[in-house]
Amino acid sequence: MAEVVKLVKRADRGEIIRRKRMSAGLTVGYLASRVSISEQHLSRIELGERDPGNDTLNKIAQQLSMTPPERDELHLAYGVFPLDVQSWIQRNPVKTINIVRQILKKRRENDSTV
Repeated sequence: MAEVVKLVKRADRGEIIRRKRMSAGLTVGYLASRVSISEQHLSRIELGERDPGNDTLNKIAQQLSMTPPERDELHLAYGVFPLDVQSWIQRNPVKTINIVRQILKKRRENDSTV
């Protein structure tokens, strides 16, 4: 999967959640109660004034029945790896470092040949 991940502006991150919530026909109050946060906090997340913690982000994705690609987009918009990737990194820290270093080395080699 060779996709380019764009940096997402803070206000646009919340818009991902707001659009999905609205398309699901959920109110701010209902979703907030399902993820155990206040309506005000969820509103501020949707407006880009606050960032949710990782647990809250996962609960929001779950309550909105996001597809795996939608969850990945949401996590990456907030600068965190999706749960399955986080779990793999935690179980394989040395392997992760070696893989990232190999990728960086290849990238440097490719950059120097351009």
